[in-house]
Parts: sequence; C-alpha cells; structure tokens
Amino acid sequence: MRKRTAAVCIFFLVVTLTSCKSKTEIAEEHRKGTEREKDQKVISFAATHNAIADWKAALPDQSVIGSYSIQLENALVRPDKKAVAMRAYLEDIVRRDNRMFLEFSDWEDLYLTLEASPEIVEQVLKEHPSKFFAEYAIIAEVQSVQKPTLQVAAETTGDGPEVEIQAADKLHVRGRCVVLLNLEGAKK
Repeated sequence: MRKRTAAVCIFFLVVTLTSCKSKTEIAEEHRKGTEREKDQKVISFAATHNAIADWKAALPDQSVIGSYSIQLENALVRPDKKAVAMRAYLEDIVRRDNRMFLEFSDWEDLYLTLEASPEIVEQVLKEHPSKFFAEYAIIAEVQSVQKPTLQVAAETTGDGPEVEIQAADKLHVRGRCVVLLNLEGAKK
C-alpha cells in the first residue's frame, strides 16, 4: 500500500512539475504579449494617420536584416509621398541651424534623424523630461536612407583610449516627424 501511495505521489509530483512554467517562460510570454500589444497600437496609430504600417512587406524576408539600402529606401521613401509608421527609442533631441530634430534608434538596424516641430518637441519633453530611451510609435515622411561608409567607436581602457574604425552597422533614415505616440505611458 505504501509503495502504491508513494507511486501516486511521485506521479502527481512529476505531472505538477512538468506542467508548471518557469519564471523565465512566464516572463517571455508576458514580453511577447506586450510586444504584440505595442505592434497593434502602431498599426492602429498608422491607420488613424493614413500611414503605411506594413512597409517591411516590401523587403526580402520582410526584414531590415539582410536588406540592401536601396531596398529599404524603396520601402520607406514612398513615391506616393505617404508617411510610414515605425517603432523606435528616442535617443536625443538636437538643434541644428535653428531646426529641431529627434534622433531615434530601433536598437538593431535603423537610426532615425527626424525634423520635428516645436509642438512635437514640447510633447516629448513633457512626457519624458529625462533622457532614458522612451519608446514611441512614429509617423514619419522619410526623405532618404543611407548606410554610412564608416563608423567610429571609442572606448577607454586601462591603457588609455582606444578608437576603432569599422563599417557602419546601421542604416541612417532621415525625414520629418509627422506625429508621435508614446508607447510607454507619459510621465505625470
């Protein structure tokens, strides 16, 4: 009888352990759910502003990775002059020649420099007064896509500064920011 009870207990223990998800799996499912929600917000935002949300469909494998600059330019610089929708993280707000620009990165393949109106800059400064890579849905009129020939990376080590010159790994997208949607919620 004890062997049978022990066997039943072991059986239930095995079933319980194998059916439970690890914290990592639960966190990954939550992250994917959040990503899907953000993607859906971008699609809805694009529809509201009559912008192209599925511009990646024109790229090989529907991905920026592995695409040539000309392919990305054809997808983003629209002959119909329609704006495109993207997700990216705000890296900086700069002024050049009395014009303001928002600089974004998707942290993978694209770096965006978008001219912005004073109203858009004010909106960003209100929502995120400190620089901490807030994520936005962006509606932009893209004017050019280029891959810089070289990029410079500098690092300070125990032996002093090290400068490395290498091929650029990001495509630079330039244009005008039409409107933004904060995907993280505004700071109050």
